[in-house]
Amino acid sequence: MFKKIEECLKNAIKNTQNLIIFRNPNEDFFNLMIDDDPDGNQEFVINSFDNQQKETIKTNKIIRITEEELSQIQLTIDWNHNQKNDAISYEDYINLIEKTTKTLQETTIDKIVISRTEYIEDELNVWQSLVALHRAYPFAFVYFFYSSSHSAWIGATPELLLNKENNVLKTVSLAGTKDKSANWTSKEYEEQNVVTEFITDKLDEFGTVSVDGPHTVDAGFFHHLKSFITLDVQDKIISELILQSLHPTPAVCGMPKEDAKNFILNNEGYNREFYSGYLGLKNQESETYFVNLRCAQIFDNRIKLYVGGGIMADSSPQNEWNETQLKAKTLRSYLSN
Repeated sequence: MFKKIEECLKNAIKNTQNLIIFRNPNEDFFNLMIDDDPDGNQEFVINSFDNQQKETIKTNKIIRITEEELSQIQLTIDWNHNQKNDAISYEDYINLIEKTTKTLQETTIDKIVISRTEYIEDELNVWQSLVALHRAYPFAFVYFFYSSSHSAWIGATPELLLNKENNVLKTVSLAGTKDKSANWTSKEYEEQNVVTEFITDKLDEFGTVSVDGPHTVDAGFFHHLKSFITLDVQDKIISELILQSLHPTPAVCGMPKEDAKNFILNNEGYNREFYSGYLGLKNQESETYFVNLRCAQIFDNRIKLYVGGGIMADSSPQNEWNETQLKAKTLRSYLSN
């Protein structure tokens, strides 16, 4: 069977069709979608952080792939070449965090999420890396996306943005990171509470909101704080309006959203593209979207990692650097040739 799957992938790439291979949380199989029908009833969307980029895949057919079949694929893919290195130095990152904390102390902005890039100078075996991410993160949304422009992304995101079925909508508030050996501090709880309050305030206008959490969740080498949020409505949910209202959340942007977003776009120094955007599947029965975290962009000569953290007025620049180092180390350990 894997030979047929390999042939489907080969033909899609040859015909410059978008494709996605993904595994939903808590499932033991992958799904393959190829953009082959503009009127298809299954639509996968990947949307950028700044809403300036959007790719779609429409089809009537989703192909199921087992872990064993995926691991046997030998297809070699031509990736784009990357000559630009936008990784920030340690010194410049420390200066940026100091500027961010000063801004938070002197304005009404509560939180700003600052990210950076890091590179692995190596080629990627995408099929083995997908299997490794699948095994390491059973509760995450694991994916590989390849576009007709040869842009490619891989990731294992733990953060649900929105799940809609009938008149019930579910989402999560995920923020705060610590080493497993450390204790939670007020900084992490405050950071998580900002995200929770933002989401519940946005959803209140659509119906009745309930919150369960925060809870400690395992994320490889570190822990996150996570709350589960449910919205019950009587009228039909207009999910597009809720998506626009939530994205980007304080977990990837900050609070207030527009002020934090403007600071990021003016000071971070690079284009996040699909990092901290959202991606997911929509059909007639349901919609499920995830925030695109713990991800990397694939090139023929290197792998570009994206990592970030929420900055508060009392954040320590050194601690924030250490946190992003830990996140990069975690992702790097599963992405290799």
